[in-house]
Order: sequence, then C-alpha cells, then structure tokens
Amino acid sequence: MFFLLDKPYGISSHAAIRRFARDIGEKKIGHTGTLDPLATGLLLVATGNSTKLISYIPHTEKTYECEIQLDGSTESGDLGTAVIPIDPTTLKAIRMQISRASIQSIASEQFVGDVTQIPPAHSALRVDGERAYIRKRRGEHVSMSARCVHIREFHIVCYDFPTVRARMIVSSGTYVRSLARDLGHALGLGWYLKSLRRTAIGLLSEWYLGDMRSVGEIGYKALPLSAVFPDIDRIDIDDEQMHMLENGISIPNRFSLSDGALVFAEHRWYVKSLLRARTGVLSVERNNICESPVDRDEASYGGGLCIDGDLERE
Repeated sequence: MFFLLDKPYGISSHAAIRRFARDIGEKKIGHTGTLDPLATGLLLVATGNSTKLISYIPHTEKTYECEIQLDGSTESGDLGTAVIPIDPTTLKAIRMQISRASIQSIASEQFVGDVTQIPPAHSALRVDGERAYIRKRRGEHVSMSARCVHIREFHIVCYDFPTVRARMIVSSGTYVRSLARDLGHALGLGWYLKSLRRTAIGLLSEWYLGDMRSVGEIGYKALPLSAVFPDIDRIDIDDEQMHMLENGISIPNRFSLSDGALVFAEHRWYVKSLLRARTGVLSVERNNICESPVDRDEASYGGGLCIDGDLERE
C-alpha cells in the first residue's frame, strides 16, 4: 500500500514514518523523500511489498507554501536557531524601498527557471559521509556544493512587512530555505523561514487528505496505485500467465506495448507484478508487489522492518 502522510511540526520525517508504522502495526515501510523537522506537509510512503516500487516513482515537482521573515536572520535559516534581528534604523530605511510588486519582480526575474543554489549547511545532505547538520552542530565549517534546480513558479501570495507569504512549485532536490535566503539577499534584508508546508508532491495534493484518517498526531490517506503511478497502465492476466510470471518466465507481449514500457499485471483484482516490454515479450521487473485489491483503501500488514534512509528526495 501507498500512503500520503501529513507530517506534523517539530518532528523529523523519519520519526513521523516510524510512529505511523508502529501505530498501524506495519513492520516494512519505505519513503520517497523527507521534510525538515520544522516543516509540515505531505510525505509519500509505501508499506509491505509495495516498497519494491519506490525506485520506480518519478522525481516529481513539489509545491510549497511558506512565510519568509525579512526582519532578521538565523544560522539555520529557520526557527531552529536563534533569531538575530536587524538594526531598526536600517530596517526602516530599507522597508520604504520595497513593495509586493518589487518582491514579485525579483522573484520572477532571478528565481524562476533553471537556478543554481547552494543547499543550507543545516541540512540532511551528506558531506564527506556525514550529515551536514551534525557537523554544524559540532561547530565545524561545512562547505556545500552548488546544485542546479528548476523553479517553475515563485508567487508572492501577500506581503505584510516583515512577512512575505509565497507559493512555489520546484523540482525535486530544491531547498526552499535556500530560495528564501537568496531572495532576502537580493532585497538587501535578513531572512529566515517562519513556516514551511509541502502542499503537493506532483499531482498528489492536499486534496487527497480531505477525508484522511489519523493515528496519533499523524494524518494519513491510503492511495490507489493509479494515484501514485498515473502513467503506468494495467493488463489483465490469466492463471497460466500468472504462474509463468511467478516463476520469472516472460509472457508474450500481446498488448501492443512499445519496448521499454512498464505495465502492471493484474490478476483477480490484485496487482501482482510490474512488467517491462522487451522485444515481443513482457518480462518481470518486480513480483509480489501488492498486498491488497487494486484501488481499495483496506490494507494488510506484515513483513520485516525496512526504513531506507538513503531514498531521500527533498
């Protein structure tokens, strides 16, 4: 099963995922990306045999809503470290020069499209084999490598000095704290994130949480495969074909699938295998991938603990 979680404020993504796994009685769970502890919003996780499909989930755009403060700065770029306020005289002089329109102009001209950014040192990225934030906590200097990301939208929702509310749609791997930092520097002001929420992962938006359930403080919604893999079709297979696939034997491609295409094999309302078309046949990519009837929310649980921290996609 796949689930969309609503991560609460103040805990790490790994802690949220472990609590969810414990509360639903699941021992095998994997994730497709993380959020900072002080951020809230959507996490996509897989349980049971569906964890075999995580590597096939495309790197999709993420949508965020945030509040950027311009009257100070913090070392971490959020409220995880102390706020250093800007001198009131300097703040007053600069405040008179900026408006919502000017902020939007800078955001659109400098931070939309392909952008090179430096991730924050207070992040979970590894530097010389160790998490950057751990090294920062020890007081070490951490040099972060620049990366190229794509910003499709950077919209200033409203501006009420010193707070800027923004909505952005960004490529996988983008750090919103870095965007906030670079916007603050372009304005000649301090900056830090007052709040950050992920509102969508690709086409999976908060809309899916409309009738969510809750376990403890974590809201969740079970997702059908069609929501997670909208571009992968399904085929019905018979008992003989199912037996062949279970034994790793390819079946004839009688479904006019082009070479390289992926397709789910469905047998008696259960998705059993992920197949790939190869020169006239459909070969097994993954077997035994689903533990519940297709497009249903009911889940069956079981397995061995498997939280893969290396599958992080910001």
